[in-house]
Amino acid sequence: MSRAIIFFNGNLSSLKSAKSYIKSSDLIICADGAAANALNLNIVPNVIVGDFDSLTKSYRQKLKKYPIKWIRFQREKDQSDSELALDFAVQQNCKEILIF
Repeated sequence: MSRAIIFFNGNLSSLKSAKSYIKSSDLIICADGAAANALNLNIVPNVIVGDFDSLTKSYRQKLKKYPIKWIRFQREKDQSDSELALDFAVQQNCKEILIF
């Protein structure tokens, strides 16, 4: 993958603006609850990383319908879910990383 789009959990000021930056060839990575933002944009993440404490059961059920790689970590960890998502993108040798 040459480019990754990472969604951090939080409120996006403009979902439509974020979507305009995303290409079909991008690796979409979500940090835990940020998967809800991606799904609200009608974007299915390739990977969701975190301890899954902020992704609601409803969104988990919706997302399990898709072929997504789920990378689960223990709640007691040294890195935030956002840091773990960023580390994953770096491990995939992405040349460019956009963060929302």
